[in-house]
Amino acid sequence: KGLKLPPPEPPRRSLTVKIFLMAALLILIAVGGAVAVSAYRSRAVADAKIAEDLKKSGPAWESFAQNRYAELQRSLAVVVNNAGTISLMSTLVPETGRPDPATVFDTLKREQASSARADFLIAVDPKGQAIARTDRPLPYSADLSGVPTIAGALQGDQTEGVWLSGGKLYDVVAAPVLEGGTRLVGVI
Repeated sequence: KGLKLPPPEPPRRSLTVKIFLMAALLILIAVGGAVAVSAYRSRAVADAKIAEDLKKSGPAWESFAQNRYAELQRSLAVVVNNAGTISLMSTLVPETGRPDPATVFDTLKREQASSARADFLIAVDPKGQAIARTDRPLPYSADLSGVPTIAGALQGDQTEGVWLSGGKLYDVVAAPVLEGGTRLVGVI
């Protein structure tokens, strides 16, 4: 007489569906792998090309920056070598011991419009204290003695740099205003 087992349950999926799903999975793995390898290789090729192009563009950028700063220095030289600007910066108001901010502001505005082609001009006294800035209303005061561009100009050098002001980056140049060619009366 033997042991009787219950009949086996029918499979949830037929053999055809299982074969189809396995074939689809293999195709998906193959295509996904090919896409991943292609993406990795194309990224590596693009990164290498970008690095090579950046190496080539370095001297061009340096040349552009030098020309830009030289142009700004030439424009600023017109302002700082102007006899009126020198006289203005060396004429001190007795009460404050500094040039008159309103006169400095008006003069710099005129210079900015006529020859400087600058976004703004700042006049600084020999101690590094700002007197006027053409894009800000009067009274304007700030201690700029610790700013490298201004500090270098206070030492008698023409300087250049990049400033972040009002959320914008500016290429800036500074030059000393010299009375008689030797006595520092300010910086612009």
